[in-house]
Amino acid sequence: MRHLAALGLFLIASATMQSTSLADAIPAPQPPIDIVGCGGDYQSISNPNLKVGISFINTSDVEATDVTFDILLLDTNAKILEGQSVSIEGKFAPNAMIQPRHDPWGNALLTQPEYPNSPAWDVANHHGSDTAHIFCRVSTVKFSNGTSWARPH
Repeated sequence: MRHLAALGLFLIASATMQSTSLADAIPAPQPPIDIVGCGGDYQSISNPNLKVGISFINTSDVEATDVTFDILLLDTNAKILEGQSVSIEGKFAPNAMIQPRHDPWGNALLTQPEYPNSPAWDVANHHGSDTAHIFCRVSTVKFSNGTSWARPH
C-alpha cells in the first residue's frame, strides 16, 4: 500500500484548522477529545479509497464512551471534496492515548467494523489523486456520566 504522505498528501490532525477557504473551520470551543494523529493509506494501487486512522486523547475528567469524528477529504485549495462521519464506542479513560491497530505482518491499518476497538475506518475517495489533504475533527462525544459534547454548527 502506498502511504499518502509519500504521495505528497498532507494530513491535518487538529480540532480546528486555520484556513479561510474552509468555511466551517472557524475556531470553535475546544472539544474534550484531542486528535493527535490523523493518517491514511490507499487501499491498493488500483483502489483510491482510503484507510484512515485517528489517534486521540480524552482530555476531560470523565470516561468517554462514544466519539464521532468527521473525516474530510480536501483538494489543494482546502475545498471539501468528500466527507464521512465515523464513530467508535468503548471506555476511553481520561488522558489515555487511543491509537489505531495495525496488522503485525504488513503494518496495514485494521479497520472497523472487523476491529471495533481500532479507531480506523475505510473511507470512500471518489476523487482519487485530487485528494490532497485529510482533515479530521471531533463531532460529538458521549461520557459515562450521561453528559455529552457536540461541535457547534
